[in-house]
Amino acid sequence: LIGQDPESAAFLLGLLQERVEGGDTVIMVNHAPRVTRHHASRLLFFNEGEVIVDAPTEEAFAQLADLGRQVYVPSREGRP
Repeated sequence: LIGQDPESAAFLLGLLQERVEGGDTVIMVNHAPRVTRHHASRLLFFNEGEVIVDAPTEEAFAQLADLGRQVYVPSREGRP
């Protein structure tokens, strides 16, 4: 969603949500923890080509924090 204005980003995310609600699987690659928290049911985190976290979203964020990777964990206030 990089380079998208907020309205376009919301539109695209809405289209993806419709696919999920229709029973499809959607794989989204991003670097936006807030988007992940709001839209993903599962998170895979890679480091140097290896999966180091594979869990439901909130559990995965807790694992990332435990691994010292808080920069990838969105705050509850909406940042980062």
